[in-house]
Amino acid sequence: MSNTETVDLSFMADKWPSAIVPRSAIGDFTGGLIFAGTMGNNDKGLTRIRRGQKVFYKVSELVEWLAKDCHIVDNSNSDKTADQLLDEKFEKEERRNNR
Repeated sequence: MSNTETVDLSFMADKWPSAIVPRSAIGDFTGGLIFAGTMGNNDKGLTRIRRGQKVFYKVSELVEWLAKDCHIVDNSNSDKTADQLLDEKFEKEERRNNR
């Protein structure tokens, strides 16, 4: 296995306005890293909170769960942190939505 660095995804929790994330909003929470359908098939090990037909996850658990599978493979060509890259992605989406 190559030299990898574990990603700190705590910035996702810092930007999210709630302590829970609805499964339907996973794509928004992760910036497109993972989507609701994928979560429905792969959310083993996470506390699932159900209210009616909706499923929610605790933000703190979700961030830890996601971080287990995320690694920076080669950051030698980038001066930007993951947080800066995500900020840029959100800014682009906001500009696109405000057209």
